[in-house]
Amino acid sequence: MTYKLNDNWTITGDVQIDAYTGDDTVTDLYITPGVMYTAGKGATITAGLHFKIADLSDATATTPATSGNGKTTTIAIPFVFRVKM
Repeated sequence: MTYKLNDNWTITGDVQIDAYTGDDTVTDLYITPGVMYTAGKGATITAGLHFKIADLSDATATTPATSGNGKTTTIAIPFVFRVKM
């Protein structure tokens, strides 16, 4: 999803749900709001926050997922500088 504010600024967003089934059902939620700046013809800078909430389907989990079960939340900062040549 994008919303262009003006010629230079664009607000971006992405929501994704991944569900895995098998022995255990795992549902992961990804949310990525961001902003894109058009620096010039063919040059853009995009930055945002990427949130991942792991194992959303297990409401009773309190231990980290690295121990075998549970929820974890990961936050990353994606940054892209793109130039067309």
